[in-house]
Amino acid sequence: MYLSDYRATGQYLNPAAFAKVPVGAVSGVPIRPGSAGFMAVHGTAMWNIDLGLGKSFQIRENVKFESRVDMFNALNHTNFGTPTASINSASFGLITTTLGTRMVQIEGRLTF
Repeated sequence: MYLSDYRATGQYLNPAAFAKVPVGAVSGVPIRPGSAGFMAVHGTAMWNIDLGLGKSFQIRENVKFESRVDMFNALNHTNFGTPTASINSASFGLITTTLGTRMVQIEGRLTF
């Protein structure tokens, strides 16, 4: 059902492993329900590493400066989106999107 070389081809689901449900000629609705269970197909795994660094500086007795840097998906690992799940689509089983790239957030706070 799942193809192992999806990172190179983008094709995550094997279209040959699925069959369309017959549709009535007059009504255009399915004749019978499909046999795939609820949530039978899922997307690729997602992982990322978040990193946060902070430092506090005492400037005077009652004045303090805090600096912080946060990185989300610090290693910039490519996380693929979900494959197209509509069996009637020409791109069925194809992954066409990626999820968030690395984001950096810088913060400075002056307390007095």
